[in-house]
Amino acid sequence: MRKISSDNHNSGDIGVLERQDTTLTKENRDVNNTRKHPEYDDYNPLSANDTGYRVKVVRDFEDMAKVFAIRGSACLTDPEHLYDKHFDGNDFSSTHLLGFIDGEPVGTIRIRYFSDFTRIERLTVRPTHRKSRIAFRLARAAFAWCRDKGYRTVGGVARAELIPFWTMLGFRLTEGKDPVYIYGLPHFDIT
Repeated sequence: MRKISSDNHNSGDIGVLERQDTTLTKENRDVNNTRKHPEYDDYNPLSANDTGYRVKVVRDFEDMAKVFAIRGSACLTDPEHLYDKHFDGNDFSSTHLLGFIDGEPVGTIRIRYFSDFTRIERLTVRPTHRKSRIAFRLARAAFAWCRDKGYRTVGGVARAELIPFWTMLGFRLTEGKDPVYIYGLPHFDIT
């Protein structure tokens, strides 16, 4: 499994909570108003300036419909993306992130939880945007989400042609594990 490091904490340190003054004064107003959004939730549909690559956490059925539409578009255009593979019954017990380019939903990724690790699954980008870098942005946002939720280990499975993508993000093939065949296609365990 891929280990996630936290930029803010040393794994051996015990965190100490300190009460902070939350009074809004002239000195701290600018800091509070310019707080950076987390990498996994920086999309603002009401902002006219919300251009570029953005990601948001799926929180309602409208966003979930966008997830299904993006994954469905992959099933319709790519014979290796089988419908039953993409919709396996785990969607409503997982967290989904939506990726946007210039306000248009173009990608999605699913995070599934286990007791001491998470799995990154169903990374899908609309065929018209597969040459963009939104897949990297979604994967990094998923890692940030898992880290912020307290998970330190992430794993997944990948088709052979996608292993170079995942190795660029820090994953490696799990040694000693044979590929798993999902609908006749070999998938390799990555950690």
